[in-house]
Order: sequence, then structure tokens, then C-alpha cells
Amino acid sequence: MAVETTQILGTVYDPTGAPAARVRLRIRLSTRATAPDGAARHVVGSMPVEVRANDAGEVDFLLIPNDVLDPAGTTYLVSYETPAGARWDDRPWQLASTPDPIQIGSIPRV
Repeated sequence: MAVETTQILGTVYDPTGAPAARVRLRIRLSTRATAPDGAARHVVGSMPVEVRANDAGEVDFLLIPNDVLDPAGTTYLVSYETPAGARWDDRPWQLASTPDPIQIGSIPRV
């Protein structure tokens, strides 16, 4: 059995509303947690996941949904960086198991 994941896809937009071509997303869990895998539990650290958007700003990647993690109440902290070095942060993500897949713009921010 594998740890449950949710597929995230869609277009990333920069603060001006334009598609963020080749932007790098740096995503990390707010705290260490564990995720179920059948009878076992796996530690999920707070090391960042890095995802790069394509030339159209599109992404397609997997994350473990927060609603299966222990302790409850974790969030994903997300920052963005363009190839030119511009940076910005998003509000923390609270990713659920459903819907799967989910459009990146539809992920609840808390």
C-alpha cells in the first residue's frame, strides 16, 4: 500500500495576474507529520518539495493531503521564484484528499 496523494495541476499566476512561466514553487509542510500506509505510518518531514512550471506556467505534481496527516492542522507553506529572481509567498495551503485532481487555484488558502 502507498501513502495517499492528491494531484495538483493547472496554471500558476504571478501577482500581476499573468501566467508565471518557469516559476519555481517551493512547498514545505508546516511541521513534521506522519501519513498512513496501511498498518504502518511514514514520517513526512518539512523538507521542501520543488516544482518548476513550464513555459506556459502550468504545473502537475503530487502532495500528501493534509487531512490524512497526523498531527491534524498541518498546512503547506508555499513560495514562488521566477527565473529573474522575483519572489512572493502564498497564504498557507490546506490540501484535502478530495477532489483529486485539484486545480492549483482551487486549493483552499488559510
